Amino acid sequence: MLRLNHLIVHIDNDEEILTGLKKELYPQGYPFNPESGEKGGGYQASNIWIGKQYIQLVRLTREAGTGWEERWVKAYNEGHRGPVALIIATHRLDELREGFEKQDLDIQIPKKASSKDIIGLFTDLLGITKQAPWKILYLPSIPGTDMEIGFIEYQGNAEEELAEIMKPNSANNGITSINRAKIYLPQWEEGMEYLGKIFPDLKDSKSQYRIRMLDSELLFFRSEPGEFGVKLETSCEKKDLVGGKFDIENLSVKTTG
Repeated sequence: MLRLNHLIVHIDNDEEILTGLKKELYPQGYPFNPESGEKGGGYQASNIWIGKQYIQLVRLTREAGTGWEERWVKAYNEGHRGPVALIIATHRLDELREGFEKQDLDIQIPKKASSKDIIGLFTDLLGITKQAPWKILYLPSIPGTDMEIGFIEYQGNAEEELAEIMKPNSANNGITSINRAKIYLPQWEEGMEYLGKIFPDLKDSKSQYRIRMLDSELLFFRSEPGEFGVKLETSCEKKDLVGGKFDIENLSVKTTG
């Protein structure tokens, strides 16, 4: 069964913007520390943890962006901001890959991860790097957008171990998961033809297409030309936080009951 795992978003490397975002998110129940998270030689990733899911905000600290995907570095330096990739977890990555190859989809496999990934979780006490215990692949951007679809498969107990360091977490404030991702496509026909190759079970429901996943769903809508956007909805157990909303570039996040 597929599960929504995380969304990667490009943001400006601007301390004022990051500080303002932190001040905006905390009252809404989303702990956010711009200085924590995965670091490379030329980029910084800061995560908004939501249960076992997260929004990964990435900024380049050097134009070269060492350690970040080369195509994403190029896009960032050309001015791209907003959603970069929607990552979906699976337990059958090899099977999915075979299906994508039959559809003649261009598959991107990242270089073997050997840096101190995600706060050094998978390094030993001596600091000797280890292979990150997951496999991941990326597919080309959805037509009319700059956002790729990626699939990740965790090895062994890696996902449970990762959950232990997802702190501070919005779940502590009753915001437990991302239950819905709404994606607005400016090139509707091309986009849906492409997505049909990725998701054979994509269902048509008049004004939208839907793919159901474990505890969440993806919804695709038609938008005006040039108006690509993503809207996430989160589940919340605290009534006083329901209705909260924040925007990061063309990403919108709303807290629902």
